[in-house]
Amino acid sequence: MADVNEAGWKYSKVALSGDIGQLNCGISTAHPYLYGVGQQTDSGNYLSPVNAVTFLAGQLVKAGDYSEAIIFLISGDSEADFVSQLKGVIDVLPVPSLTQIKRLAESSAQLAVEKMIIPAPLNAELSSSAPLSVASMRSAANALAVKKAQDDAAGRFSLEKLKQSVAGFSDLRDGMLSEIASGLEELRGKSANVWVFSGQGSVINSLAAMMKGIPLATSVHCAAVMFTGDDLTGIRGMIHEYESNTGT
Repeated sequence: MADVNEAGWKYSKVALSGDIGQLNCGISTAHPYLYGVGQQTDSGNYLSPVNAVTFLAGQLVKAGDYSEAIIFLISGDSEADFVSQLKGVIDVLPVPSLTQIKRLAESSAQLAVEKMIIPAPLNAELSSSAPLSVASMRSAANALAVKKAQDDAAGRFSLEKLKQSVAGFSDLRDGMLSEIASGLEELRGKSANVWVFSGQGSVINSLAAMMKGIPLATSVHCAAVMFTGDDLTGIRGMIHEYESNTGT
């Protein structure tokens, strides 16, 4: 695991390892679509790492005199690459705010493509047949399913049916447990390479280290998420030394 006792920026591998445990922390984000932080132009939304970190530094000041702070800085050479890098981090740590940023980036990229597409001529033909699913219809279907279950339950009691139900429940439980275990192993096998800042103790010292040697200075497609709290051991446990010869 990377040495995070000395505050500073490190290019690291982020991966789930062991039990992340229960975390109580604050989360702040800086991204191109945040009003007053990103730059909104006719050609797109942009944010530099310097401006992103400067914004987060202002948020860290509110944490008090002492706090632990960890920042993941995500950047891409283009908007498409930016989205790809976001997906990599979200696969490892699906923070809701990062998922929202990814959706905004995808929408922005899609809008840019749509602006270049010549509108197709109106098509008078009927659309293809497809299932219609709306909230009211789903509610009605669910109500009918509940009524049928009640009617079945009110019928003649059958020991054989009870045995079949218990066996079916047991199979379902085993399948769910197997799926959960498989999902955990798959999650532990994922990783992402990002620039990480980590600082502990004095907020003044962390602020000074944050603003020193900010990486990816020329990038205009970036986002940063900052975790703050008294103890971020679980997040620190995900930060590992980047080894260029491993291909990770």
